[in-house]
Amino acid sequence: MALRTLFPKRASKEDPDYCLATFDGLVKRIVTMGASAGCYAIISIAEASVEEGGLPSMLRSACSTRVLFKPTLPEARLIWGAERLLDLGAPRTFSPGDAWFSSTDGAHDRIGFVHFPIMDFPVYRELGRLLDLYFRE
Repeated sequence: MALRTLFPKRASKEDPDYCLATFDGLVKRIVTMGASAGCYAIISIAEASVEEGGLPSMLRSACSTRVLFKPTLPEARLIWGAERLLDLGAPRTFSPGDAWFSSTDGAHDRIGFVHFPIMDFPVYRELGRLLDLYFRE
């Protein structure tokens, strides 16, 4: 979302391709062509402002899987739109790893709650310690 703010809304006469519409069109093409090839793009809207309006509807519709960590209703509206959020119930406080999720796979079309596990295993701690030792020398 921050990258979108760098482009002018309207193209100049000198460079007709340097504008927000061209950028959005390229992102949509990357997302749709990549998905058909089995590749996925991660579009981050971290701390997007409401003035920016979130993702344009053409990009929102091109994104098949959406995950919002530690969700809030204002941020969720930027991703899904207000009409899809009506049946989520009362707002609550979320913890790290909590997220809302939807996908156009036929089984997860409705927005639902998911929790990603915290990967805190002794093997990972030891691997991290050994990597720290390796890079210190």
